[in-house]
Amino acid sequence: MLPIINTFIINEHQITAQAYKNILISNQKDLKLRLNTYVLNDISSTIENFKKSSSLPEYHLLILDTNVTFNSTDKINSIEKLCLFIKQKSPQTKLIITTSSKNNLRLINLLTRVNPDGLLVKSDITNLDLSSAIRRLLSGNPYYSSSVLKLFRKKIAQNIILDSIDTEILKELSNGSKMMELLKIIPLTKSGIEKRKRRLKQIFHTKTNSDRELVLSAKEQGFL
Repeated sequence: MLPIINTFIINEHQITAQAYKNILISNQKDLKLRLNTYVLNDISSTIENFKKSSSLPEYHLLILDTNVTFNSTDKINSIEKLCLFIKQKSPQTKLIITTSSKNNLRLINLLTRVNPDGLLVKSDITNLDLSSAIRRLLSGNPYYSSSVLKLFRKKIAQNIILDSIDTEILKELSNGSKMMELLKIIPLTKSGIEKRKRRLKQIFHTKTNSDRELVLSAKEQGFL
């Protein structure tokens, strides 16, 4: 008898969710698995299902899309918080995140804060990608789509390490934030922020003291 894998697809777009489900069903024989696939189309029901997970089938695999709508008044109001909640509630569950974003900072944030078992950029996804991801995950290995692997290679080649404050400063500067706005967002004093900015300009080898040049250099090197 084939092993049974309970798979949950969390995606607000029913057509996309059904497409993923069809891919999984059509690849059951190749994967040598029996996939029980469930689709959840809203975050509220997902959270409620996890809260009462003892009455549900065991979550083996969860495919979660980042393009979902949260209630801003809820404690769980972001993909990162939802993933951490799921990991805490069901640590044995293999988590695949799908995203349409190719923004490097967004991908890095997902990798560092969530550390999913799989991260797939949707424009990379093919029938083979999804099947390969499941095969690797269930054998205990992570899986990343081609865009994520390119990001890894670029970062290894550059040997540049930024922490969460560095990336937040870069993001805010790229959005045009001035010091007054930065002081409201970044948990540092004015002198602390200026010190970070000087360090970032050294890291990215800017020729001037311009914040604009820093942002452009960070973009060129794949950090924005």
